[in-house]
Amino acid sequence: MRMEAYPHTLESLTGDHIVLADLVHELHSLRRLDVFRWIAGLSAVISRRNGMELQNQRQMASQLLKAEYWSKLEPALFQREKGEPGGVLFHRRGLLFVLQIALLACNDDAEPLAEDELRHVFARACLMANDLLKQVEMVQTPEIPETDQEHWLITILISFIEPYLGHEVIGRAKLLWLTIPSEDRIKAMAKTLGIASFDEIMRNNYGITLSEFFVFGLLLYFHYLQPAVQPQPSALVFDRAVITSLFEQSDLDAAFKLLACTPDEMAVRLLGTPRQSWSTDYAPMLGTPLLEVEKGKFVCPDLQMYRDVFVHGIHSLFSKAIGRPFKQLFGYIFERFVEIILGQFTVSEGPLARTFYCRVVFVNSKHEQVCDGLLHWTSLAVLMEYKAGSLTSRQRFALRQAETMQAVDDLLARLGEGRKGIGQLANSMRRITNGEPIRCGPDHIDLSSCRVMYPALVLYDEALGNHAIREYLSSKLTAELEKTNTSRERIGRLLIFTIRELELFEELAQTMGAENLMRDYVAYVENNPSSPYSAFNAFALGPCKHKLNNDGFIQKAEIAVLREIEQEIQRRKLPGDVGAASC
Repeated sequence: MRMEAYPHTLESLTGDHIVLADLVHELHSLRRLDVFRWIAGLSAVISRRNGMELQNQRQMASQLLKAEYWSKLEPALFQREKGEPGGVLFHRRGLLFVLQIALLACNDDAEPLAEDELRHVFARACLMANDLLKQVEMVQTPEIPETDQEHWLITILISFIEPYLGHEVIGRAKLLWLTIPSEDRIKAMAKTLGIASFDEIMRNNYGITLSEFFVFGLLLYFHYLQPAVQPQPSALVFDRAVITSLFEQSDLDAAFKLLACTPDEMAVRLLGTPRQSWSTDYAPMLGTPLLEVEKGKFVCPDLQMYRDVFVHGIHSLFSKAIGRPFKQLFGYIFERFVEIILGQFTVSEGPLARTFYCRVVFVNSKHEQVCDGLLHWTSLAVLMEYKAGSLTSRQRFALRQAETMQAVDDLLARLGEGRKGIGQLANSMRRITNGEPIRCGPDHIDLSSCRVMYPALVLYDEALGNHAIREYLSSKLTAELEKTNTSRERIGRLLIFTIRELELFEELAQTMGAENLMRDYVAYVENNPSSPYSAFNAFALGPCKHKLNNDGFIQKAEIAVLREIEQEIQRRKLPGDVGAASC
């Protein structure tokens, strides 16, 4: 997740108060295509892992700003270098805000500006956007209440912290939508729920099979990625004619219909789609990350939004096509995904000591579940519940504290009858500490040697993975344990792992060893329980960053997908096909 430093504004440099009309006037002198390509180029820079670092911000600012602005901004950036408070200039929320206003305000009949003048105008527009975003936040953010400050903080963090999607989503998507659904157990569950194959559902509802859509989507993605990874990234206008020989015409039509729309169509969608905020809620743009700027020619203003299609976008397509049964099926798919990742660094069968158990139940009850998964080492155990649910757009962005907290409770903290999340974990911890035996299949599990048992949630929705939610749920878990007079002597703090954090855990486990890594992390949490940096993502990219080797299971899955796509494209090429060869 990323929470950017506070952005510099035009008002902070000039003293002029900025209103929306100023930004509209500034963008009206520009063509939409020019704005799109500048947004695409800059978003490619800031979306890199080090894109928001000071050196990159300084370089972009020095190149784009007029000298009079740069002379005022440069000292502030040097303050930041010394560790003093200092903000950023270009950031994703600001660029997407400019994109939205540009869709409504730009004049496509305007005379194209010289590139030097264009970059100055665009940079000034970005500074104005920072002014307006600051004003929007002042309107949006509710006053801090004297009570329930924890609920207020959770609501704010869920709305404003942005989960970061990198290339790992490619390997993740292949597992979620193609590999796991092809397994016999998942196919049997789908059949029981009356759900056809994903290929068939996509073809019947959207005119293209999932397999073909996946190939097409990745091929375009790597076209758009090529200029983004260059030292001086630029926007690519993609011509549909380049790949006409690689796909059936009907498949191309269906795929572009799913992924793209015209700027005018997007403008109407911005005005007509119910949503919560122009500054954080990008619902109208999700699903169609490409803009058809001319007939058959497309730009991608934001690569992260494109990457979102492979996981959340496909999830949304199936949810719309299948309805309620998909929610149940996806729960099984996510459970299997977690098992696969955990299986990379644990032992679940064979002659070695077993360290991972799935679908653990109580011995003396008929199939009454203890937890979805159990990690068991010599001195510690982790009881895990997997949660595949997601917040709705309103629950995440509306800043309605009661609604957001109700959603958090429904997904992660249902107590009593129909218990979920920490309710399930509290009940299981109570019964285990009272001596009830547990098993996985025919194997009985002995936790008597474990000094500490840690309850844990594994979440699909990364927006739920912040430290404030963990502290909130931890307090509810403690209250439930006290209510039932459960001894807490062997029960550790609640842990939360998002889907990305689980992938990072697997990568680190290769170099540190899974047990050592878990022991180090729980000690870190125990010593920093309320710190915003005690989330596993911060732990992995902070104290353990030097031990990440970028050679985890998901990275390998990503590379395998690339090779498969490359081989598939080579298979489709016709002799002498110049257009296809350029792919």
